[in-house]
Amino acid sequence: MDSNEAGGAVPVGCIGVDDLEAVVPRTTNEATKELVWRTLRRSFTSKRQVTRLIKQGADPHVKPRLRRKGSFSRGRKYSMLVLCIDDRSDYTIQTIETGYCPVALPRWPRGLQRGILNALIDGGRGSDATEVFEWTTPTWMAVASGNTDAFRLLVWRLDLSVVYVPEVMELPRPLRPPPTEYQKRLLLTYRTLIQHSSSEFATDQAHRLGRQLVGAAAERAQGQYTPEFINGYLDLMTQYGVDVTPAGDGLSDTPLHLSAQYGSPYVADYLCREVPDVEDINRPCGHHTATPLYLAAEELVSQSRQLRRRGTNKEECRVKIKNYTLIVHSLLRAGADISMIGAYPVLGLVRRQRVLKEYVKVLNKLRYDVMVAINGALRPHRALAVLLTHLLPVAPHHDGAHPHPAPSGMSFGDNEAESIAWHIAAMCWDKREAYDALSAVKLRAHSVLGGRLHAAMRQFIVSAVTQAASNNEVVGGTRPVQQQQQQQDTEGEDEQGAKRSKVSVPPLQCFALADGADSRPPHVVSKPRRLGLREVVHRARLDEVAMYQLEGVEKGFNTHLGDCDCLFEWQHLGYIDRSGDFQPLSAEPFNDLDGGAVGSSEAEWWWSWQVG
Repeated sequence: MDSNEAGGAVPVGCIGVDDLEAVVPRTTNEATKELVWRTLRRSFTSKRQVTRLIKQGADPHVKPRLRRKGSFSRGRKYSMLVLCIDDRSDYTIQTIETGYCPVALPRWPRGLQRGILNALIDGGRGSDATEVFEWTTPTWMAVASGNTDAFRLLVWRLDLSVVYVPEVMELPRPLRPPPTEYQKRLLLTYRTLIQHSSSEFATDQAHRLGRQLVGAAAERAQGQYTPEFINGYLDLMTQYGVDVTPAGDGLSDTPLHLSAQYGSPYVADYLCREVPDVEDINRPCGHHTATPLYLAAEELVSQSRQLRRRGTNKEECRVKIKNYTLIVHSLLRAGADISMIGAYPVLGLVRRQRVLKEYVKVLNKLRYDVMVAINGALRPHRALAVLLTHLLPVAPHHDGAHPHPAPSGMSFGDNEAESIAWHIAAMCWDKREAYDALSAVKLRAHSVLGGRLHAAMRQFIVSAVTQAASNNEVVGGTRPVQQQQQQQDTEGEDEQGAKRSKVSVPPLQCFALADGADSRPPHVVSKPRRLGLREVVHRARLDEVAMYQLEGVEKGFNTHLGDCDCLFEWQHLGYIDRSGDFQPLSAEPFNDLDGGAVGSSEAEWWWSWQVG
């Protein structure tokens, strides 16, 4: 019989019931053997048939061992309740197996599974539901297979208070990417379990549960689950007090080490955003005493070599290379120290060169990511300003009491409505929300590069909202201007004529250099001592280029000028405050830029600006 509904095919990589043997003790009676085989083949048509067999002496507590037909292996033991539960993951999850190969059992006709489970529970008094067997329990099987009907029945019929919920909540090992609907059901089931067993997630168990649950996810996910599911799963752990980033003890691997070693990019990306300090990113751990970056680089180099060999699964290698590449990028964005790879002899040099190659890609993509984060942070402000720009000209106003004119529409000059709307929208600006939006850059602020760019992005959006006249000043571009020129008329008299032309205007120049610190050539400077965000971002990247001797980092703007317009010392970079004084940007605290908190002095300044 096939593994799906009648007429379906056995999934690739699995064995069906026709290639399966169920090994039971020699003393097992015929009624029990019939119960086992008819359950495996889904040949029961009603609950009464199961009840009749149990009355005839069939043992519902029997635990057959499943193995491939003709094999002499021990196989794996499962209870009847486990074997009765249908797989609702499209056989993408490793649930029932022989020890060497996954098993794809057929499915019950619609509505029959509930009756069969009830018959087995009634006949066996439900004691098998919570007993820990050799491999799995019915509760875990119902959860892992995405069978919400079976899960609800077990919760309703059985005493699950003795079930160790954290073990049930370990992420199932996928055989291939599970369907999106399955992942949604699985996350909903986990939420139900954790809500009814919050006492098991006590604070004193946070560290141990973090190593168990997050460690299992780091080992098993391997890029098969979607980023949305992984983020939701780990957010759920965090919500109920699980420590998703437990510190290593130097002997065992942390979840971040496991995700880097086994190739789980979305788990690694989440953990890189949550680790409290850069030291946790660069801490050697485990028997190999290696950092997560070294482990990911080691696997990346190994899979790249494997791809060039004959007889390998090229597609599988490419998927693994992609996963390990994403992990390396996440670690580099989180502040992983490349120099620590060089602490390992010979082989470390190869891994270091591969990591440097990937770092160039990270730096090249960073300039786009910064602009995306900035646009996301300014999007609510821009949307409100655009709306007000359209509403202001049609808003009725009254110039005074009688005999002044009756209410009429407002009239504005060129770009006047846009400028007024921009400043009105600034009064409604949510600074915390804007700061939180900057996390889209996925760059931790506890590293030197991340701290510099986060400080620069914050200063840019504050200046854009509070100091710019409109969005046109923020983005720059070309602007029409009136130019005066001398014209000679036909009578030989000089007349003043006006000529309309366009000039290039750079984006908002909200950064400044200290007095006497601007050593850039005059022909590359649009305004002395002033810089824009793109120059600041490129300067931060140039420091990384110099540190690691990188090649291939692209500037992306004003390429005809080279790097001359970005050559300045970071300690001389700052901005001009409202009183006209220079404030160094390097003095900003970088240790708290990952969050959206606003410092007290900064908040007081913002409030005084709003009311003043």
